[in-house]
Amino acid sequence: MEPKAHGRLPRGLLFYEMNNSSNKRLLLIDGSSYVFRAYYAIPTLTTPQGRPIQAAYGFTLMLLRTMRENPDCLLAVALDKDSRAYRQTIDPDYKTNRPPTPAALVEQFPVVKQILDAFNIPTIESAGYEADDVIATLAQQAVAQGYRVTVITSDKDLMQIVNNQVELFDPMKERRIGPQEVFDKLGVSPDHVIDYLALVGDEVDNIPGVPKIGPKTAATLIEAMGDIDGIYAHLGEVAGLRLRNSRAIADQLALCRIQVKRALLLVRLQTDLPVAFDEAVFARVPFDRERVRALFQSLGFNKLIADLSLELPPSPVSDKAAGVSKLILNELQLAEMVRDLSSVETMSFQLLLSGHDARHDAPIGFGFGDVATLRHWYVPVGHRYLGAPRQLSEQVVIDHVRPLFENAAIGKWGHQLKGALLCLERLGIELKGPLNDMDLAIYLLDGERRDRSLVSLARERLCRALPPDVRQESRFRKDPITALPVAAATEWICAYMTANTDLLKLFLPEIESLGLDTLYRDLELPLVEILADMERTGVLIETGALNRLSASLATSLAQFEQSAIEMAGEPFNLNSSQQIAHILFEKFKLPVQRRGPRGPSVDQEVLEKLSPMHPLPALIIEYRALSKIKSTYLDPLPELVERDRRIHTTFHQTVAATGRLSSSAPNLQ
Repeated sequence: MEPKAHGRLPRGLLFYEMNNSSNKRLLLIDGSSYVFRAYYAIPTLTTPQGRPIQAAYGFTLMLLRTMRENPDCLLAVALDKDSRAYRQTIDPDYKTNRPPTPAALVEQFPVVKQILDAFNIPTIESAGYEADDVIATLAQQAVAQGYRVTVITSDKDLMQIVNNQVELFDPMKERRIGPQEVFDKLGVSPDHVIDYLALVGDEVDNIPGVPKIGPKTAATLIEAMGDIDGIYAHLGEVAGLRLRNSRAIADQLALCRIQVKRALLLVRLQTDLPVAFDEAVFARVPFDRERVRALFQSLGFNKLIADLSLELPPSPVSDKAAGVSKLILNELQLAEMVRDLSSVETMSFQLLLSGHDARHDAPIGFGFGDVATLRHWYVPVGHRYLGAPRQLSEQVVIDHVRPLFENAAIGKWGHQLKGALLCLERLGIELKGPLNDMDLAIYLLDGERRDRSLVSLARERLCRALPPDVRQESRFRKDPITALPVAAATEWICAYMTANTDLLKLFLPEIESLGLDTLYRDLELPLVEILADMERTGVLIETGALNRLSASLATSLAQFEQSAIEMAGEPFNLNSSQQIAHILFEKFKLPVQRRGPRGPSVDQEVLEKLSPMHPLPALIIEYRALSKIKSTYLDPLPELVERDRRIHTTFHQTVAATGRLSSSAPNLQ
């Protein structure tokens, strides 16, 4: 028996020398694969109605990019449809190890079909089969009609259909895969991928491999003997190959003959499904721009609407994206503003601080607005740069605006009011009157939403693009935020206050209609003031007691280290996972429970399983617990104490989707 050639594929099979001069190209997208990938890769996104949408959004990004970069290609998308049915007739256990598809993902597949339909892109399915089978069938038919085929996928199973006319492309990795790339990846040519997969198995699909045969061994067997039939025809020669444990491999192959034959049937893609490649059906045709715009608007894909230059309708709340703004630079203008706002029912306000610490950072400007008319004013007090206009002093502004803030008859609308409360209190101002906080409102309506920024919400709910948040931009600039031009600050604060007001006008009726008004008014809003008071007061820390406890734990940890070294019979570092693994698994021969990228795991769960077998794992568990207390709490907390002998954390009311509070800088919970 002659061994097959190895190394690079024969020149005639090189992918980049495709033996065909046809300009006819077909793109086939593995839709199911990319919908799944997008669901787990993208943080939770929701439609304006609160439905999860991240999978459909991620898939749409990939689809639009594919369409843009391949304008002259025919295009179709393949999807699963009751996809396990056929293969579970071969093996009832096929894919049974997979958890059920999340309901939030299942409900997005119809949305994906709506998007494809709006773009006039055909969706191809075949009941009982996977998208891979549909792709294999269509690719074979298209090649027969003179087409070059590119499959948009990251699924290695589709490597078996690669040839001189069929390539794979993974847009996530920007990687094209032809015959040579398949060989470089797996060590076998595309026509032997099914033999390779049958030997190594597929844990994801619950297809068992042959024990003792990994990727390299499988490639060596195929290189020497060809396909599965060739391997079993020369099974007696396997023991003579230059393989580690070749005799055991031959024995396992003999035992697993039926399993391997079944695996071949499972991994082989079907090419005779009742689906047809039709040039007329797959041809690219212009999409209905109004239909796509309306669909994207209903889904909240407003950035994609802008990217596609689709016309947007006027905002449902305000025809003016930024309202009317006025810059206040002298005391007469300031007095006029206060007089105008003193008679309004509700005013909005926004403080622009010199940093991100509301307890300490000074304001560099005050924004005010009339909720009814969307008139806005900006009063700068701390912009410092060459050419900056002359500004009123902070104290003059405070003296004029204090009556507005302390007038209980005027409602106050804002965004993340806790920071404003802390800053105003430091300035000697007490905020009074009915409050409304847009951040709290959207938190009640969509607690699982990750991005609750004004930029994101204005884009989705108001079809409005806001200028970048100057507070965020300042983190990445060399200049401090005090160097921000007054004109830019005026534009930003006016646009943000208008958006905040318009969003509250949308959200407050929704809160009431959902029966959340009592929760919002009687619990969440009063809690803002309580948390601000807690942050201002701080937590009293007895540093002497903490230091004494830290010293005591240091003594205990040293004793634990000495006891562990005596048990091990040699010195080792109790903080080194690799050294612990060496002692437990190589020296004491305890059974490895689980492996990680760097070797056997020695995490908490593993040590608990090993504790009944040897006293050392239990000692390490206790050592780690005491060490964490010392390093996480006892040592760092005294360093965070301020002059009042207290630690001042920041409490977060709108972070945890469960509704619980959290704290940071430092986390005291």
